[in-house]
Amino acid sequence: MELTYQQSSILQLLENHLKQLDNEDQNLDRKAQQNISVSTIVIALVTALNLTQPVPSDERWIFLSLVFLVYVAIFVLSYMILSPKDWWQPFAPSWEEIDRVFAKSDQDFYDWQVTLYLGAIDNNRKITVWKVRRIQTTNLLIAADLLLIFLAAAS
Repeated sequence: MELTYQQSSILQLLENHLKQLDNEDQNLDRKAQQNISVSTIVIALVTALNLTQPVPSDERWIFLSLVFLVYVAIFVLSYMILSPKDWWQPFAPSWEEIDRVFAKSDQDFYDWQVTLYLGAIDNNRKITVWKVRRIQTTNLLIAADLLLIFLAAAS
């Protein structure tokens, strides 16, 4: 198939955009793992410090319960981020699709490629936005957890 310079540039641009989305997705997955690690360390420290105390008061039990509930929310949201999503790859056609496409003209083949890339980019962008929102929420919950700890330490 003979592509013009503009067509090959557009396909390269779409491919690069898809790779960038893939890199962002991997970074968000690493951030979710880090959020689980940080919140686990925080809950472990709080638990260890409270185990050295005499029998906790009712206020202390409420504090520990709140910190643990926030930890559970962080863990669940981060785990949801890490769970597999329907990440699209633009070129995973069936044999029937390949036969159908190769029977088309060069322009139709190019249009097919662009359509696949745009579909994958659109789907994967939605997944990335979904993950970003969950990461932002877990970051706020980690901050809330730390705030609870500082408030408890001050009282």
